Amino acid sequence: DDYARSELIEHNMLTRILVNKKRGPLSDSDVTAAADVIRRKILVGLMSNIDASLDRFERFFEWQFHDTVVQEACRKNVLTLGGNANKKKTEKPQPGSPTYEALAAKNQYDLRLYSYIQKLFTEQECFVQQKPSHYRLLPA
Repeated sequence: DDYARSELIEHNMLTRILVNKKRGPLSDSDVTAAADVIRRKILVGLMSNIDASLDRFERFFEWQFHDTVVQEACRKNVLTLGGNANKKKTEKPQPGSPTYEALAAKNQYDLRLYSYIQKLFTEQECFVQQKPSHYRLLPA
């Protein structure tokens, strides 16, 4: 709670990085510029849809397994156990809570950018729709 209200918190870090604006106020045009960079330069993936994201990366970059049994088991472990897991099990602030609202207020542009990324994820399916699913398992 204290961190969410402090001056130490990062605010709109993704937007700032993408528009190269480390300090000062951000504007709607900054979010538009950041979204344009993402649209033109990044094949997006979502942690909330990690299996489909990995499948898309494999198909787009034409990654194929060389030892399908071992590599498929490794992939399954990463998806099941998580490679970026919250081991401390810190509770996330719930929408509507004072902490969530404080974080949202300081990151309003990044939240808008994330909403755009979610839409872009759906749109970018067209980049790989001609390639078979489970591309990684095709003979190399």
